[in-house]
Amino acid sequence: AAAAAAAAAAALAQLAEAAWLSDHRQLQPLPELAELPGGSLLLSAAELRPLAAALPPEHRRRWRCLFSSARDGSSFTRLCAMTLARAPCLLVIRDGAGARFGGYSSAPLQLGPRWFGGSNSFLFRADGAGGVLLHRATGANANFVYMNAHREMLPNGIAFGGDLDSRHFGLWLEDSLDTGRAEETCSTYDLSHSLASSAGFAVDHVEVWAVCEGARNPWLAAGGEEEGGGATSDAHKETREFLALAGREVNRAQALEPFREEEEEGRPRAPEKWISPDQ
Repeated sequence: AAAAAAAAAAALAQLAEAAWLSDHRQLQPLPELAELPGGSLLLSAAELRPLAAALPPEHRRRWRCLFSSARDGSSFTRLCAMTLARAPCLLVIRDGAGARFGGYSSAPLQLGPRWFGGSNSFLFRADGAGGVLLHRATGANANFVYMNAHREMLPNGIAFGGDLDSRHFGLWLEDSLDTGRAEETCSTYDLSHSLASSAGFAVDHVEVWAVCEGARNPWLAAGGEEEGGGATSDAHKETREFLALAGREVNRAQALEPFREEEEEGRPRAPEKWISPDQ
């Protein structure tokens, strides 16, 4: 009888603790979402709380939307121009079947043939009931985050975890922003099932959120030198070169937008003469 009473008391204590933790999570403040009117199209308030709680304290206060395919279009060049060398960030994807998932990069995104980020990086999936399943780093390797563009011999897109040689990734977003892959297993992160609705998935929507203030506008040419691993360091040479090109492409598209609107309205279209922002 005493043993049964002790077991019942332990069970009640566990239930009380679970209820307290649930209430405590509900009281956690939501991060302020900036630069996207109406907030995220992919994550609910209930899902934002556990994601924010999984980040370092300094990354839980204010998030800025660097890229949204609904706002900015399905352009990898524009995604790069808006996100590279900015800040640690969350990549959030919704696939064609409605699954929502992504990854946290503990370091700013950068282009190149090498993996980057740290062991605080993780993968996640919204469970559909207001919760989020986190997949932390296993410590088996340091293949946390990869990003590349315009390379013939290397994958072009964004990867979280896995292996470049075998093209086997925990999460892979093609540079077309149309398709991706999410394997069931990944040595870098603790995965036992695909994050997406299927291993190969169609992309419906993409968002990238900076979780701290970070660097200035990405396509402005960096002047001077910074100490350590700043955006002007040798480690970010490929990123700087791409931003120099991508910034011009983005600004050209913005400059021509009024002419496209005039054409749609039936007015004569102005010549496609583009003035470099450096002039």
